[in-house]
Amino acid sequence: MDVLVVGDVHGCYHTFKALVKRHWNPDRMFLIQVGDLINKGVHSVDTFLYAKKLKKQYPYHVYFIKGNHELLFEEQCKSARPNNAVRATLSEFARQGLSPAKLERWIGGLPLKWETPHMLITHAGIAKDAENPFDEKSELGVLWNRSPIKKMQKVQVYGHKYLDDGKPMYNIKTNSWNVDTAAWLGRSLTAVLFDYQGNKKDVFSLPTDARDLNKLE
Repeated sequence: MDVLVVGDVHGCYHTFKALVKRHWNPDRMFLIQVGDLINKGVHSVDTFLYAKKLKKQYPYHVYFIKGNHELLFEEQCKSARPNNAVRATLSEFARQGLSPAKLERWIGGLPLKWETPHMLITHAGIAKDAENPFDEKSELGVLWNRSPIKKMQKVQVYGHKYLDDGKPMYNIKTNSWNVDTAAWLGRSLTAVLFDYQGNKKDVFSLPTDARDLNKLE
């Protein structure tokens, strides 16, 4: 099975759905999304519902990784004063007459990584100096890291730190890929296709659908 890794979606539902329909073949590919599926963009609820549908339909081929924005939602959805991104997502739920508790429960079951003998996929990458990279609260952990990536015996794929030029980047020194191309800012949503041994086969980028850019905060 090949592995299609999708970068940070941030509520860009129309772009995400188009990319999946155009470039993912469930008969021969895993679909892995690196986290930050929600918040910032304007269609977080629809994106979540679509992701949930995909996971239900293809439970052994589709995986969503937990990102820092999933953690923020999990922590703040019951807060009296959630931050702007979470508040906007909660407002979406209210407009659609849906309970945010479903998303909160779904987030609670998300993994922090997807790993094979050849690949490691996390939201923010394993930091070179991290003592406990899977500590959700650590600034060097896989939800928050913005420091240099550790070189490992397998290829790392991550998002979190968006790339200004809208193109994914391979770092030969650390054998790692950053696939966050800032869809929510109107650049593009990117997926990189790997074979099971972690070798890049192709790159797919879609410009952000205009419907995902209305009323961005």
